[in-house]
Amino acid sequence: MDLLKSAQNALSVVDALQELCCCSRCILRFLGVQYSEVGSPYEKPEDYLNKLVSAQQPERILDTLNESSPKKRKSNICPMCLDCFRDETIENLVKHVESLGIESYNYDNFVFNVSFPKCLAVRAHSMLLHLRKHFPLYKSVNLYETTTSVMDEVLLEQPHKIFRAVATGKLSEALNKQYYPKSHLNILISIKYEKDDEEVENMKNLNRNQRSKKRIDVSRNNILEHLKDVDDKLFTYHFAIPPAIPDKEVQLERVNVTTDPIFIGGRYLKFKRNVGQTPWIVDGVIKSELVAVTKLQSIFCSDLTRIKSGEESKKKTYRALCKTAAPDIKAAIDILNKQSELTVSQLTVMRVLHRRTLMARDKTIYKMSATEVPGYSDLFELEVNTQAGTYVKEFVHGDFERTNPSVSSILGYPTDLVALDCLDIDLVWPEKDPNLAL
Repeated sequence: MDLLKSAQNALSVVDALQELCCCSRCILRFLGVQYSEVGSPYEKPEDYLNKLVSAQQPERILDTLNESSPKKRKSNICPMCLDCFRDETIENLVKHVESLGIESYNYDNFVFNVSFPKCLAVRAHSMLLHLRKHFPLYKSVNLYETTTSVMDEVLLEQPHKIFRAVATGKLSEALNKQYYPKSHLNILISIKYEKDDEEVENMKNLNRNQRSKKRIDVSRNNILEHLKDVDDKLFTYHFAIPPAIPDKEVQLERVNVTTDPIFIGGRYLKFKRNVGQTPWIVDGVIKSELVAVTKLQSIFCSDLTRIKSGEESKKKTYRALCKTAAPDIKAAIDILNKQSELTVSQLTVMRVLHRRTLMARDKTIYKMSATEVPGYSDLFELEVNTQAGTYVKEFVHGDFERTNPSVSSILGYPTDLVALDCLDIDLVWPEKDPNLAL
């Protein structure tokens, strides 16, 4: 159900909310208008309402929204948002944020959130009950959820999205940075209202634990959950319906600026086989001529989970120099090249048994290809594509028959590893995000 589909009802709601001194953005909110990142109606709410009115009754435009209209919103504080959505309020907040010198931070983008007084939720609930009394279509309006699977249910937009629709462009211009939801630079704007606790006090009494008689704490995070379960008659007894015109303005409580840890990702290359997996620092210097890092870039913390999740699913390609006791090297190579995909059972290998649980692990050998080493009758090169986590050395020599099958068991002759190189890891890492510049 869309509240705007019933144009006459929508106009009646506009008149009713204006009569109660609600601001244009709160009127849009209670008409069920949703936030959109591009061309949001909340950026220029008067234009949106003008189009709504003119489409139905052009002669009423001046009577409804014109600056000189007697029905123009009184110069009172909005009873629903306490003027948090008013342009002047937002511009003053932006000026304060700008004065903090954030534009000099070495970031190209930012993300921000806003913390509103708790009583905004109580006031919205009060207004919803008032509208349900006078407009039956509001019985299908949901103030408390962000998603719904109920047919014809209308969700009211969340206050922080409305604020973001108005403030994002202003903050971007003031800070000379782009808004980006995954930015490492976080700005939290906290807005306070002098009578916030006083207005919410009755909520605490309404939500007493009936058995223990202990009051339940009401916070910004849980107040909507409590409102959802409050009996309408009980709420009406304790709170004004519709919400009263406030006599105090909201104020900026604080602005917190934090930065997330910066994660750097890349791919490393080792140029010598006996280089360890962890860095060795000697006299403050790392073994740099033996290793190199490519694709070095900033990444998200969440990207680390891709490394972990890829440990079992990714494929790795190795090249192994093998020595075999097989009397006919050509026949041995022919046998290996005829092998199709193999499932190998590896009991925890001897060389890591002291630090790994003793258990059998199944790994897949997707493909292998053997070639002769010119001038040697007992050496061959084996290129093998395996499931990550496969112990390739043990796949070659069998690890005292703890790995089965193995190259040794396939050939029927002892075969061992002389040298091993990792040629490739089949994992796109890291994936560059163009918005994640420092």
